[in-house]
Amino acid sequence: MKQKTAAIITSKGMGDGLMMMVAAHRLALEGYQVTTYHNRLFELRDWFLMHQFHKEPKSYEEELKSYDLIVLQNDNTPKSQQIRELFQKGSLESLSIFYASHEKIKHPPLTSWDQAFESQKPMVENIAKAIARVLQTKQISKNNGIVPPTNLVHRKYKNRVIIHPEATIDERTYSAEKFLEIAALLKLEGFNPVFSISPQNLAKWKKMIEKDSFLPSFPTLNELAAYIYESGYLIGNESGPSHLASNLQIPTLVIAGNKKRMRLWRPGWLQGEVITPPSFIPNFKYSRLREKKWQRFISPTKVIRLFKKLAAKN
Repeated sequence: MKQKTAAIITSKGMGDGLMMMVAAHRLALEGYQVTTYHNRLFELRDWFLMHQFHKEPKSYEEELKSYDLIVLQNDNTPKSQQIRELFQKGSLESLSIFYASHEKIKHPPLTSWDQAFESQKPMVENIAKAIARVLQTKQISKNNGIVPPTNLVHRKYKNRVIIHPEATIDERTYSAEKFLEIAALLKLEGFNPVFSISPQNLAKWKKMIEKDSFLPSFPTLNELAAYIYESGYLIGNESGPSHLASNLQIPTLVIAGNKKRMRLWRPGWLQGEVITPPSFIPNFKYSRLREKKWQRFISPTKVIRLFKKLAAKN
């Protein structure tokens, strides 16, 4: 009997890729030969030994036509539109679209294969439930198949706190100056803060941080994952490393601007803490003070206060 094949098409973010690996792993356990398409996840192949990864192809029509099942994480890009149109014209066998948010005005009607997520539950939980519905099973699992290399020791350096001050969208980035203040306060509390910076921004951050602060380089996701796995905690913006830390059972504290959004997009494996601006800050239609100036309303001292609670629990 021919083995069934499945393709997982994720959004471009590293966190998106890790979350959609929940669907990939579940399909693999159900006997599918699964290929996950993402431009960077292959850097974690030593952590996902039973999985295979491909970069995004030039032609989805040629690449996807042989799969028995395609699972697409909708991201409202031309890529999602193209794959949906290929299915509509009969070029693809079976397509299940996972919608983080399905809007009748923006999106086509749901097919029997499509899945619309619940905004009050984390993405990881939504994906686990969605793939279970696709497979028509009641068993739900958030396991995405990640297995740390045996030479690493979990939370070996418990006082090491990774600070990840970057995000893919500027509007979701807490201020650099406040992250520097958080690092100083962590030192006073006896912790060892370490900044995790993407290679393209290392030069800029070297000019800002104290001379005695450590600024390691992570050329690939493999090195970043190893460093996170052996660290005690991670503090950062809403970003991929926060999801990776949660996936590796490392306590996280995420600083974000939108409480409602974070109900869906918070790291969904090990539950950490999320700090957002107080709800009493006005967010009227024509000013959007809380939305546009949210960084002003989260002080480093508030972050440290919440972090100490997180540390006490771990």
